Amino acid sequence: MTTSKITYLTRKGQTTIPIEVRKALGLRQGQALDYSYDVKNGIIEIRAIPPLESLRGVLKTNIKWDKKKEEEAMEKAMVEDYIKKLHRIDDHA
Repeated sequence: MTTSKITYLTRKGQTTIPIEVRKALGLRQGQALDYSYDVKNGIIEIRAIPPLESLRGVLKTNIKWDKKKEEEAMEKAMVEDYIKKLHRIDDHA
């Protein structure tokens, strides 16, 4: 089910995610959000990036868990994904 809410952009380019949306999606203060946009159609899509803690244990392995290495690997993966998105935007611009 898709639900729509209207918010307004401030002078600083900020907007508030309505409380109903935050509660429905379980969004927390400081949580990372991924913005994708389609300039041609004027569409902005915002996706919540789950906190690293929620991803722990998703892959089963015999390797000893190292929180620092996990965070570094996740950060690297997110940066690579972001760069791919930027390339797609440049290709469509």
